[in-house]
Amino acid sequence: MVSARTTKALICLCLVTGILICKSDQSKNPCSSTDQDIKTFIAQLQDAALCAGNVTRPWTDNQTAGLLDSVRTLAHILEKHQTKFCKFDFPNENPEDVTPRKSCPVPSVHKNGGLVCVTLKQTHYCKPMCNEGYDFSFLRRSRPYEKCSKDTGYTWTTQYIGGNKLADCIESPIPVSGSARAYFPKNQDCLKTGKTDKNGVIDQLVRELETDQTETENACLICG
Repeated sequence: MVSARTTKALICLCLVTGILICKSDQSKNPCSSTDQDIKTFIAQLQDAALCAGNVTRPWTDNQTAGLLDSVRTLAHILEKHQTKFCKFDFPNENPEDVTPRKSCPVPSVHKNGGLVCVTLKQTHYCKPMCNEGYDFSFLRRSRPYEKCSKDTGYTWTTQYIGGNKLADCIESPIPVSGSARAYFPKNQDCLKTGKTDKNGVIDQLVRELETDQTETENACLICG
């Protein structure tokens, strides 16, 4: 029998400034942002995902469509929220300068993979990576990352014309277009890596940059 806790976790999606929470006591504000509640909510959603087949069996098509619409909205909000952890602006060279800071545009994050990004010596670097079962549409073995800085005119180097797209990951059983380090491990896509080993892929990018600088800025992983 599926618990009420599991059912409730699956259907309760409260959105407040990108923070998700579901309160069991409906007499209170249904949405809040305490750290402990967030951890509990994530655990409940994980439980619900394991039992989704049992939970959703009695739902009508209207109920299913309604939840899918809410999940789509939630996914869109979370995708935008994760880019906030990457900063692509530059401090003014003169501290007294009141003109707006120069910045690079936020790169477009491709589906079926993600971008690992760091800032070193006033240059932003982003390394495209693909999930297992996908490969790049262009050869990237000698081009592990793209960059954006004053020297590039505050635009991203890219193999695509116009816009801020750095890569595509297309379905492919054999990864041959990129180096071995340009793919997330088997059974561990971008999101799972972000949850368990984000620092590992960031450290790998820093090693590929062959820099003697040990401290990076704005290190982040954005998943498509």
